[in-house]
Amino acid sequence: MGLTWCSLRDEEAAPAADGFSTSWSNETVFLNPPWRDMARVIRKIFADRTRGVLVIPRWPSQHWWPLALQLRASWHRLPPPRHCVLPLHRGRTDPFAQPTTRLVALAFDASHGPKRGKPTRRILTRSPAL
Repeated sequence: MGLTWCSLRDEEAAPAADGFSTSWSNETVFLNPPWRDMARVIRKIFADRTRGVLVIPRWPSQHWWPLALQLRASWHRLPPPRHCVLPLHRGRTDPFAQPTTRLVALAFDASHGPKRGKPTRRILTRSPAL
């Protein structure tokens, strides 16, 4: 199996400019999406029953956080973004430049669907293994 990738920019080497238009079924994916697309990405993970790694900000107040908790995943803390991510632009408005931003890598397997049951309030305020 060859390596395929998608980009949000129109890049010549990318097989698709929109990863949502391709199937993720039977694939192992690495996802570091724009945060505004996080809920859509997690729903696509469940719909295509894929597995891989998803990089997310630790942000329990976001509407997509309960979806992330439904992933069958092991959670891994990442170094502060300033040590592992290049910001899109300079300045304090970039979320990666904020000193409180924390990233988590979820090694997930959605081939059997989401976890059963709803996350509890306690789980929503404190993520697994963090």
